[in-house]
Amino acid sequence: MTQISVVTLLREVSGREHLVTRPLGMEIREKIIKNIISSDSKVITIDFNEVGIVDYSGADEVVVRLISRVVNKELGERFIILKNLVPIHRDNIQAAFQINKKYAVFELYNDYLSLIGNIKPMLIDILVKIYNEQIMTARNLADSTKSEINLAGTKLLQLFQERLIMRKEDTLLEGGRQFTYYPIIDKKIKLGR
Repeated sequence: MTQISVVTLLREVSGREHLVTRPLGMEIREKIIKNIISSDSKVITIDFNEVGIVDYSGADEVVVRLISRVVNKELGERFIILKNLVPIHRDNIQAAFQINKKYAVFELYNDYLSLIGNIKPMLIDILVKIYNEQIMTARNLADSTKSEINLAGTKLLQLFQERLIMRKEDTLLEGGRQFTYYPIIDKKIKLGR
């Protein structure tokens, strides 16, 4: 897992510790992207430790637009986790996600994961189930929810495409393939923070 310190980038660019204004946010996002591209890790932690103010424009440019690029596969197969957010950071990041009406990201907080952003309500229970059970296939999900395997597979694929879970492809002995889905990191999800 690669960790990127936002405050270090802010100090390099502006000499300050506040992520405010759209132009500064754009510059910080581009520096984060360069760090991500140069990393071999699929899981990237964006650390907000010691960051002062994060306004709406900074949250939108650095977090929401970065997640958009990750979800659209512009940075390869990457998964983003935020950490060390304070309430003002979290509130403005949540507001930026709400206005954009799409995407979500995990925050690592007190040894559990909390979701910030937008996710289809029908996917929340499945996401929690994957993080609780640590591994899931479409067959497992269909059996445990008494649903069709195609529907279960579609829901798992949506969570993977949103970059909220990882997946691995296995070739079956009898022919064909099966995807196994698993958490980005080994932590439980706590909803409703």
